Amino acid sequence: TDQDPRNFEIDCSFLTGGTSYTLTAVHDGMNADRRGVDHKITTSTVTRNDRIGVHLAPAGGWVARFVPERR
Repeated sequence: TDQDPRNFEIDCSFLTGGTSYTLTAVHDGMNADRRGVDHKITTSTVTRNDRIGVHLAPAGGWVARFVPERR
């Protein structure tokens, strides 16, 4: 991103229906606007019905991996 912080949502409707996914996300930490290496890793379970809230610090970033859960 540029120097402007932003918030947005990702609609998970692109995921396959009837399947749950483990979402592992790396995102800006609490102090990322002052310390560029500050990041946080979170894990959650999502489906195609979910929306993921994303906050980007100034010059920040976000990356995620979706892995189908075994039945």
